[in-house]
Amino acid sequence: MEHTMTICYCEDESAQAKAFAIKIDQWAKNKNIEVHADLFESAEEYLFKAEQNTYDVIFLDISMRGQNGMELARKIREKEKDVILVFVTSDASYVFDGYEVGAYRYLMKPVDEKKLWEILDYARTQREVEEEGVKYREKKRGWEKER
Repeated sequence: MEHTMTICYCEDESAQAKAFAIKIDQWAKNKNIEVHADLFESAEEYLFKAEQNTYDVIFLDISMRGQNGMELARKIREKEKDVILVFVTSDASYVFDGYEVGAYRYLMKPVDEKKLWEILDYARTQREVEEEGVKYREKKRGWEKER
């Protein structure tokens, strides 16, 4: 059975969040996979509610009320070294700061559906590679025990 794709999106503008969610749903239907997406309206809400969750990909708006997306990305990286981080914003001035937190991509608003879907395809592939690696290591351990 295929793993559910887990996606997080931090966005304080409801219209942007709705448009983004529709594009994710369309991608999931086209790929015939199950997606669980969490939307957080602020960095503070993410930190309060999402810390115990594990995501395949996290999309962050940079310009949010309170703590901005770049500050949140730094906090996420303290605990989640390998999660795919993508900035979604209308502010290009932070593009180079994204390298400091190992961002995978930087999407400009309004989000181009094709570019979003490419990122979701990449995240899905990365998850599948990781799952295959775990299966291989478990199988290898079984072989070592048989010796």
